Amino acid sequence: MTSAEKRCSASFEPCCFDLFRRTLWSNSSHLGRRDIFGIILPGTILVFIGAYALFGVLVLLQLPVKDLIGQQFLLSAVLFVAAYLLGSLLRTFAADDVDSQSGERFQEVWRKECEAKNISYSMPEFEWCMAELAKGNDVSDIPDEFDDWLWRVDKFPYPAWQNRKWQAHGLREVLDFFRDNYRSSMWSGNKASPKSFFNYCKLAIAESGGALADEVNTAEGLTRFSAGTVAAFRLSTWLLFAALVTQVLLVAAWILAPRWGIELILAGWKLQGFFFVFTIALIFTVQWICRLIVKGFRHVRQKEAGIVYHAFYLHSVRQADETARRERASNARENPRSVSEESVRRLTRFLLRRSVNCGIRPKKLT
Repeated sequence: MTSAEKRCSASFEPCCFDLFRRTLWSNSSHLGRRDIFGIILPGTILVFIGAYALFGVLVLLQLPVKDLIGQQFLLSAVLFVAAYLLGSLLRTFAADDVDSQSGERFQEVWRKECEAKNISYSMPEFEWCMAELAKGNDVSDIPDEFDDWLWRVDKFPYPAWQNRKWQAHGLREVLDFFRDNYRSSMWSGNKASPKSFFNYCKLAIAESGGALADEVNTAEGLTRFSAGTVAAFRLSTWLLFAALVTQVLLVAAWILAPRWGIELILAGWKLQGFFFVFTIALIFTVQWICRLIVKGFRHVRQKEAGIVYHAFYLHSVRQADETARRERASNARENPRSVSEESVRRLTRFLLRRSVNCGIRPKKLT
């Protein structure tokens, strides 16, 4: 290689690295919040637990797996692709199922608390209030314990709960904005699902970009990660059960092999016992984590819904301000004299206020 080629190679490699770094940095928000949290991480959980079950059975059969493990690059590439594909399949599992299970658990806890404290409530009255809030109406006479019941029962994207929350927290400007502009889309009662409007809000925020879009992507990524992790853990439980059944069948075949005139070689009893105990412990751990995620999933998804609605409100207000500013700028270019007179009046009022604050008595303007 000549000196010129060396110089070109030396300058080309940093340029490639810098281009890769800038490209990855520019796409980090989209990649990190959508693909990594929503697809890759749940798929990785399923791939690693499935690989543990598969390699565990292969080790019990004393099959050569060192050569496969030695191919680190090939194995890493295969595992990454498998994690992405499986994560994409796990994403098809509706988060509504996990949300409904979480809501049912919260309802059960709420009913037990009411029974323990001897709290009486009227379920028809609760349902009537919820129906009115789902239509976007105001409900002045709210029964006791209604708020605790509503956020456990309302369906995604929680139109009745959003209506009640904005009323209770004094966010009247946000409530009036959605009522004046999107009442039929957000509060349609039982006629249609407001999910279409919720998705429209996310698309509008994503199109605007900026900090609001990043916040929405983060909330959505956390929701997708939680739902995908639950699905991955449930499928992993079946894989671990299959590994245990396979081990039991192998031991039974090893015991009966001499009668059939077959020589079957398995790993030692210590390794088999370790695999059996560790797999059972892993099943209980996976189920415990799964229950924890389901228990708190409603909090996560309701937070996502609130972030999307509030971000859409701020985005719409900012768009309206920008439109008004462009109209004022257009009017200024069309009527420069009127703008000049307005500027003079503003300057006059500013000088008068400043003279009064400084203790100077202004002269009467003619």
